[in-house]
Amino acid sequence: MSTENHDNSPTPDQPKPTTITGLAPWKIIVCVLILAGFGAWKMGLLDKLTHRGPLNVNTATIEQLVALPDVNEAIAEDIVKKRPFKTVDELVKVKGIGEKRLAKLRDKVVVADK
Repeated sequence: MSTENHDNSPTPDQPKPTTITGLAPWKIIVCVLILAGFGAWKMGLLDKLTHRGPLNVNTATIEQLVALPDVNEAIAEDIVKKRPFKTVDELVKVKGIGEKRLAKLRDKVVVADK
């Protein structure tokens, strides 16, 4: 009968394996995510992505527009191409926005100067 360890797990007399830095991989990932979030906050990116209240379609980014209900990237890109809008009703000029979709967007968007 062999006493070899075939599952590569440490035996009581062997030390646990560690990474090169001595930190568990999950700790490194958590630190990177925290630093990335802090960097995004400092650059103001989180404010743009977590916009509160009605969104100004004349100044919104594609990422912000895609966060609206029933707005995909193609519709968001067409909104950006057709700016500036004078009224919310002008959004029906955008390919993919009809009366039904406009009704869903009406209380979530505004039109204002840049």
